[in-house]
Amino acid sequence: GNNITARIKVTPSFFKPDSVFISLVNHSSPVAEGREYHLQCEVQNVAPVQYLVLRWYRGKTEVYNHSFSELSPATPVQVSSTLLIVPNRADNGAQYRCEAELQLGAEGPQPPATVQSDVLSIAVQYPPDFRSPEEEILNIGEDSEMMLDCTAEGNPPPVYIWTSSNLQEQADNQAVLRAASFGPGVYTCTASNILGKKSKQFVIKHKSKGHKCMFSFIITSIILEIWLKCTAECTNKHFMVN
Repeated sequence: GNNITARIKVTPSFFKPDSVFISLVNHSSPVAEGREYHLQCEVQNVAPVQYLVLRWYRGKTEVYNHSFSELSPATPVQVSSTLLIVPNRADNGAQYRCEAELQLGAEGPQPPATVQSDVLSIAVQYPPDFRSPEEEILNIGEDSEMMLDCTAEGNPPPVYIWTSSNLQEQADNQAVLRAASFGPGVYTCTASNILGKKSKQFVIKHKSKGHKCMFSFIITSIILEIWLKCTAECTNKHFMVN
């Protein structure tokens, strides 16, 4: 008889993950700036696991992917992946998620079977930092209204303490100090939270009215001297002509 070769298309059996969980290992949010933390993504009941790719996302950007090609169990298994993060203040509110994808090739489902985790939002705590940390020297006229701005950024929001020998009343927890008149001297503002504290100084100097009078006297004297010289020269020329 005739030899007939039959090609049978075999679709590999697979088990789409039951669920994908993301968590912060041995910790709960919030986290502290500059410290190391591990995020963990767990995939439950997936097969064949050697075709699994686990992708990590920060926002919409993929930051890492993990394959399990070294594993080859025939039955559904549970696997996990970890991601090391060292958050800074710019990461406050960052959202992480992971996505499990079974890549079975052309014989598998198209697009590939995927399951996503929930979003894990990271709250980052950091010590206070002044917008303008440099010492400020202010020369003001007497009885001039002014403002001392000690605003700092921190999480949790910082608490403020002002110290100066010129402050008659306690001015605690005010980022901005306003007054119709500040006496000359040094005003120190300290911003603090549970992660640290920073201080900033304001040096106030009054413009003396005496200095203004002296300046006016000098200018007047110079003008008078010039006028006397001109008068003397004009008088001499007049006598010489005559």
